[in-house]
Amino acid sequence: MFPHVTRQWQGVIFTNYEIVKELAEQTTTRTGLTVKAVMNTNTYHTGRKADPNVLNHMNIQYDPVLGKWNYTFYPQL
Repeated sequence: MFPHVTRQWQGVIFTNYEIVKELAEQTTTRTGLTVKAVMNTNTYHTGRKADPNVLNHMNIQYDPVLGKWNYTFYPQL
């Protein structure tokens, strides 16, 4: 999706978030890709660390080659 959205934004000066959202939602491809964009207005605290107990009990499968950047999280049901 990102290469297609980036192409849609090419050459545009972003003066507000609505322009970013509208252009992203105008993105389509011949194979049927469409984009739905939603503005996240939540405030997030920086510098927080997850509890080690939570991290140790998460079901995460890391990629054998690029595990730092590519992994799958399997929620425990």
